Amino acid sequence: MIFHQISSESEGKLEAFRHSNSFADTTFSMFYAWNERFHYTYRNFGNSIAVLGKDTDGLQCCMLIGVRNITNLPDILLELYRYFYSIKQPLVIKYISEDELPIYSDAAKRLNLNTTLYCDDKYSDYIYETEEFISMKGNRNKTKRGGYNYLERYYPGIRYVSYNPQRYNDLMKIFDNWCSIHKCEQCYYGCECRAFERLMEIYNDKFHKIRVSYDGNQPLSFAVCEQINENTMSYYFQKNAKRIRGLTYWLNRHMALEHENIKYVNLGEDMGIEGLKMDKTNLHPCRKNHKYQILLSDGAYENE
Repeated sequence: MIFHQISSESEGKLEAFRHSNSFADTTFSMFYAWNERFHYTYRNFGNSIAVLGKDTDGLQCCMLIGVRNITNLPDILLELYRYFYSIKQPLVIKYISEDELPIYSDAAKRLNLNTTLYCDDKYSDYIYETEEFISMKGNRNKTKRGGYNYLERYYPGIRYVSYNPQRYNDLMKIFDNWCSIHKCEQCYYGCECRAFERLMEIYNDKFHKIRVSYDGNQPLSFAVCEQINENTMSYYFQKNAKRIRGLTYWLNRHMALEHENIKYVNLGEDMGIEGLKMDKTNLHPCRKNHKYQILLSDGAYENE
């Protein structure tokens, strides 16, 4: 079974799936940005794409994109199962949304394969209704309002700016300042700065929206977002030059005001970090988008 390395030329192969992702993790942008760390490869299966990558423990795992449109999922799973068996590794499929679980379960039953389901809540994405995320009205949004007002009171010169290539060094300055107050081992998935630099190699203002905050001429923060499906704008690489109350929400809210027509905002996972968990919970998510993984094993084909 031949898989191709993810590269800048791969974007065209994944273009048809740009707005069919449940998670930002399975977008071309993230595959390319994190390719040095996770060694992504892909294979086209007609109306779906299988992507292989090395997990944080070094084992290979699989992601399937376009599952809802697959009519021959059992055939694809059988091919993948035999491939993983040939390299003496279990077939683990990751980044499965809750509504896709019955599809996988039915396909596994047809193949007489057992399924083991796993979900770690610290990797679940926080989802917000855009209207509620923007709102600062009422007692419910007191925390949002307090941080927002604090920022504008103590940083009266703060301004909101669209990215252009001339601002690249300002983004890297923000990243450098962020790195200076974080230990490298705190970057759970590896070097975020390097991944961001790779993302900027394929930056396209048609798809990626980058916004920057400044205090006068001093860059304070930036964030990147991208639409991952019909209803969801996903945010990633949010970085602040220093810890300032209300800064993250101030920037994200201004960004959300630009896409009020898109129903949901996805602010990603908390990775089990209590501070992130508290911050994201205080913004009132409407739900958490759980990321499931399935281990397929012990089927009739295992002894072939």
